[in-house]
Amino acid sequence: MEAPKPNDAMKRENNKSHPMTLERLGRMVARGFESVDKRFDGIDGRLAAVERRLGSVELKVDDVHDAVTRLEEGAILDLHKWVQTLERSVKGLAKQADWIESALNVRL
Repeated sequence: MEAPKPNDAMKRENNKSHPMTLERLGRMVARGFESVDKRFDGIDGRLAAVERRLGSVELKVDDVHDAVTRLEEGAILDLHKWVQTLERSVKGLAKQADWIESALNVRL
């Protein structure tokens, strides 16, 4: 089994005249974590912005849903009233047709 190939940071550390110590290795690891922390800070900021925008979109969707619901309910009530008016008219016309039939003694 081959030994793992050294990366650039390891090569730089080994090229120095000092041997690798736990302290030097710890500093190398710490520098790596610092750069990862900085990247996560940037990601956290972008994620917070996305969450704010998503909240805004959710509010807008809720507003649209409420408006559509109000329109639907209003339209249904208006249609119901219109159907009732038409039913009354048809009943009135039927009574008139019955009266005409009986007065003229004919079937319409």
